[in-house]
Amino acid sequence: MSTGKDGKEAMRPVLSAVYHGTRETVGAALAGAESAGALLAVVQAALQHVEESVNGVRRESGVATACAVGCSFCCWLNIDVLAHEVLLMAAYVKAHRTPWEVEELAAAAVVRRDERAGLDHGARQRVRKPCLLLDDAVCSVYPVRPGACRRYWSGDLEACHAMWEDPEVTASVEFPLLQETGRAAAAGVHHAFVGAGYDGCFYDLPSALAEALTDPGCLERWCGGQKVFSEGAETRTPEGFRQAEALERLRRELGRGME
Repeated sequence: MSTGKDGKEAMRPVLSAVYHGTRETVGAALAGAESAGALLAVVQAALQHVEESVNGVRRESGVATACAVGCSFCCWLNIDVLAHEVLLMAAYVKAHRTPWEVEELAAAAVVRRDERAGLDHGARQRVRKPCLLLDDAVCSVYPVRPGACRRYWSGDLEACHAMWEDPEVTASVEFPLLQETGRAAAAGVHHAFVGAGYDGCFYDLPSALAEALTDPGCLERWCGGQKVFSEGAETRTPEGFRQAEALERLRRELGRGME
């Protein structure tokens, strides 16, 4: 499923347009949002934009995807999430579940966080456990699911099953055209938020969700342009890579106009 060097070069103008168009659109929306509710509405619209960008290319290209309702193999994989994505999910959970159910989910998130606390990047990537937000193999927060979930399309169900059964198995199941389009749109969203002064750190979903559901100060910190979650909730990175340093470089690049 490789596009090859020539294919990637042909895609470059399209991907550039997706990236810049997304970044400009989301950046303009953020500039006009003041309240927490308005900001979260921008988050949801931005995530929908990522999804529509990928689906538009999927429809035009005519690729035959294998994903279907009730298939949740990818919901057992570890994903990186951004602060605004977690806060949107937390708000949705609080609006659609009873206080007791919210407490129960928060407790489960704490358990999952503690289970993964001592794992390095490689070990954490090999963990296979269902997402805490799955309900009978269906996402319970589907309208506000993270960008990583919205841009994932598989072309090989058997390969997905094999990876689900054995974390040591790796396979290329995504369509490069859709994958690159999703990355371009997601990068546009991420850079718009970072450029507007919001937390751009990537977090571990269970760890960040545990904090978002129990600490009302998370939303306030995010609206104020502060780091939202604790250092312990950050995504574990490969040896030698530091998120804080990468984020600072990104901020400098965005400040002078990133191409």
